[in-house]
Amino acid sequence: VAAVATRIGRSSALAVAARIRGLIATSQGDEQAAMEAFASALAAHDLADEPFERARTLLAQGEAFRRFRRRGQARESLATALGVFEVLGARRWQERAAAELARIPGRASSRVSTTVEN
Repeated sequence: VAAVATRIGRSSALAVAARIRGLIATSQGDEQAAMEAFASALAAHDLADEPFERARTLLAQGEAFRRFRRRGQARESLATALGVFEVLGARRWQERAAAELARIPGRASSRVSTTVEN
């Protein structure tokens, strides 16, 4: 995927390829590689106008932050993803982001909403 994305030079494809690398690195427990991949994905998203895909990357990054016990960063990424999903009306993704936020132990920031309204 990354080779094709690089060859065609589309920032959206590069972002998705980097997100996939981040997901793989997270599943392997490689925090540094995961964080670098998600940062690359978000930088590529900055060049494309695809808020849904950016929110998916923020969700994946937030899940990784939570897994690596980086709670504050997890809340920030997940809350941002949740906000985008709410604006876009992506209900299932909104529910997933809210559920992921609810899994973070400790006190949530007052600006983080974890409810999904009907």
